[in-house]
Amino acid sequence: MGKMEQRELTRIKCLFDQKNSSNSVCFITSSSDTGVTRNFGRYGARFAPQAILNEFKKMIFPTSWKSRSFSAIEVANTDYEKENFQQAQLTEAENILNLLKRDHSFIHLGGGHDHVYPMLKAMLSNQAKKIAIINIDAHADTRVDEEFHSGTPFRQISNEHPDRVHILQIGLQHFANSSSTLSDLKCQQEQIFYSKHQNWIKTVEQALTQFLVRHMDAMVFISLDVDAIESSVMSAVSAVNPQGIDQNQIEFVLSMLRHHAPQGHLGIYEYNPLYEDLSNKGAKFIAKIIYDWLND
Repeated sequence: MGKMEQRELTRIKCLFDQKNSSNSVCFITSSSDTGVTRNFGRYGARFAPQAILNEFKKMIFPTSWKSRSFSAIEVANTDYEKENFQQAQLTEAENILNLLKRDHSFIHLGGGHDHVYPMLKAMLSNQAKKIAIINIDAHADTRVDEEFHSGTPFRQISNEHPDRVHILQIGLQHFANSSSTLSDLKCQQEQIFYSKHQNWIKTVEQALTQFLVRHMDAMVFISLDVDAIESSVMSAVSAVNPQGIDQNQIEFVLSMLRHHAPQGHLGIYEYNPLYEDLSNKGAKFIAKIIYDWLND
């Protein structure tokens, strides 16, 4: 193990009181936006995990959570990513794998969407024979670029494990994806573009149900890139969405997922607190998403 890798492991630290119990929840944080800037996006997403957790900690927890413990553990290393991005992704995957072996319930908080790649890689190295990925996003993040960044993670994982990953893309925008980005992957992929039409939710519900039935033997991972959400709710993101999924729709979709995939794991990416207003509405909304996810 190199000096940089040793430094990476020693800098992992807990922000909550960590207790290794069957009722514990680990916030795995990837506080880096190197992948975003490599994708020519605006920097600042590296501050998202702390901003979201600050809002989450302010909430009044239900009495049913009395025995529940929380921890927050950092797994990314910005300096290493700038030095060797691809190797840093692999090291991050190893860090995550060490946490998954503890059998925690977890929520992954980015950072850029590039951090979903080491998360999926760690899950495949741990217990998941197959992963059913549900990506809620305006962008497919299946760019064909040779250099990896926040726009490439799902093509990366598809190229490496074509028979072990299956992807359902929800909320894509035609204006946000090139034809090359939307080109076929090596793995199975389905795409649902966002529409203001009233039947869009019914389309999502039907596709989601069918997707989960087809992949009942797979571990489910829900990846929420918050730039899928309309800008009136989520203006503080790496790439603002002029006509995204509205607040009621995103809450309904996540509610469906909690009920149809109760054992699913959640990751949230691309919030950018540097562009937040004084209301802090984006971080508050994400904290409420986490609260609802854990409280169901």
